[in-house]
Amino acid sequence: MLRIASPLLTSQWSITDSNEADLVIYSFDSIAGRKAWQKRSASLTGLLTHHADSHEPVDIIFQKPLHKTQFAETLNLAEQKLSSHQSVKKSNSQLIPQTKASWLNTFHHLVGFSKKPADNLPALNLQAVSHDENAVSTIKDPALLLVWLNQLPNDTYQRVPSLLANLKALTQQKIKPGLLLPLLEMYRSQVNELLFTRDIAAVKRDLYMNTESLRTISLINELIGLLSVAYQQIVRFFYQRGKTPLAQPLMLLALNRTAEMLGLQLLHSFQYYRVAPAGIWQLLHELFLYQEKAQTLHQEVTVKPYYQSRSFFEIYGQIVLTALTDPYSQMRFDVLRLFRLMSQFTDKIVIVRLSEQQSKVNSRFLLLGHFCINAQQDHCPQPMHNIPKEIRSAETSRLFDAQAVLKSIETTLREAKSHRTHTVMSAELRLVRHILPQLNTSYERRFERIKQETDEHIQITLGLESVHQSLQGNLVNALDWQLVNLSNGGMMAKRAHTDCYHLNIGDFVGLFDINQKVTLAVIKWLQIDIHND
Repeated sequence: MLRIASPLLTSQWSITDSNEADLVIYSFDSIAGRKAWQKRSASLTGLLTHHADSHEPVDIIFQKPLHKTQFAETLNLAEQKLSSHQSVKKSNSQLIPQTKASWLNTFHHLVGFSKKPADNLPALNLQAVSHDENAVSTIKDPALLLVWLNQLPNDTYQRVPSLLANLKALTQQKIKPGLLLPLLEMYRSQVNELLFTRDIAAVKRDLYMNTESLRTISLINELIGLLSVAYQQIVRFFYQRGKTPLAQPLMLLALNRTAEMLGLQLLHSFQYYRVAPAGIWQLLHELFLYQEKAQTLHQEVTVKPYYQSRSFFEIYGQIVLTALTDPYSQMRFDVLRLFRLMSQFTDKIVIVRLSEQQSKVNSRFLLLGHFCINAQQDHCPQPMHNIPKEIRSAETSRLFDAQAVLKSIETTLREAKSHRTHTVMSAELRLVRHILPQLNTSYERRFERIKQETDEHIQITLGLESVHQSLQGNLVNALDWQLVNLSNGGMMAKRAHTDCYHLNIGDFVGLFDINQKVTLAVIKWLQIDIHND
């Protein structure tokens, strides 16, 4: 029974014959059991019985017949009582008969118990959820949830709102980590399917945006974010009790799943050229420093019966490398391929605390491929040559060294060229060639951009046909844009994203100034801030 219930336990238990056991379980069904009870020690006591109550002063009741969930909850209760140092220390002469409350009532009485987080690890600013006693009911049985998921419509427009509504209801429930994990893992499978399954319907939906498509994109991002918050509740359970990921595999798994969902939320934002949701980068950096101190950065984890995770270092490194490639300049579907491609290079990344000498280096050549992780800021690691010395030398700053990644990519390119493997490697070759300047921090604009001091506007028409018709005299499919900066080789413009035509990297546009002078251009960089018009 202990082996079967182990995935639901908040601590690891083992059976021992030692007289110094933490918990001693008695049975009054035999004379031997009653005699043992009379000679009991000061350990925490448990009673195995068919009844929910006992007139003997036992601490915990294990009610027959034993079931996995009930057994696990009872042991978790015992672990809480041990942690709060409430072991019984009474001799036979001092025993006062009293009616004990059922173990379930005792559990509810202790549910508010909390212990300080481990003082040898950094503080975590985990996102909290409010538990509502009147919350909408939701499915809490894994078997029933699987049936419900299989019955959902395949249409994303209908499927996503249902997933989001039920996950919201689930996060408002108080559920033990061991029971919550299998439910969240099912939602995780749904998220991965939504992001990485690209059928014809999905491609068409992305190419021809409408109001419903844009709404669904926002809901998917919200779903991923909510799932990361749900995993954080498992982390919070252990964190507040002073547990550490090195000693508690379920906590480590939940930390890694949290990072994975934060990374996927960023990836989904990149895919649709949206600004990263506030707080994600800062929390990722915070989780990195926490696991670094906990000595679990490179540790893979397995939680019975079959839940596994890559190391936090791999998860973190993959999304950082993807972000460093400047996804706002990539073709829409390329960012997903880049994300998969970057998983091959995470073992080449080096992340260390900057030495005093490294914090003083100003040579741009010596800093090629070097980025600074500033855990105090909510942004992706930045090229080291742009970072002032006081930030480099801060306690929470780290060097993200991608030089070995660059060498590995360059080797791949040389080998592909020499072996003529273009038929297999053509897509990847095009991608890695494009991202090399970003990863080695050598990318520079060919022409200096001049910031516009005046409120100058232009009309931009989308598509070759619209440009051709607009040249006849009347502008077609044109919108007003405000100039941000300008050079001989390009310009940046902005406008409110509401009521804007749908844009993609590589789109052909015509730029018409106030004198109707036209300039032909191609969109090379695009970023949409849905929270700021």
